[in-house]
Amino acid sequence: MAIQDRYHIRFRNRRTTITVDRVVSELLAAKLGVSPKTPEAHSQVRAWFEQTLHDKLGENVPGGNRISQDARQYAIEAVADKTLMNKVWDWRLEE
Repeated sequence: MAIQDRYHIRFRNRRTTITVDRVVSELLAAKLGVSPKTPEAHSQVRAWFEQTLHDKLGENVPGGNRISQDARQYAIEAVADKTLMNKVWDWRLEE
């Protein structure tokens, strides 16, 4: 059983593959309102990653594993409890 999911996305006119821990993919699918083990979940999560990476990174196209690292970060932040995430943002702003 794979412990990571792969998503093929288009990012700034190029195709790239990101890998995300399975539990993160399942949590994100649930947040999007779809059953995690369905083809619909995979396509919705893929679309979410593609849109979020475009929105967050703009023209800054990371190379190598960096895009997967960014994808994981944005997904975890999206599914984290809002109170917890606010504490993290307060901490980041204090640095």
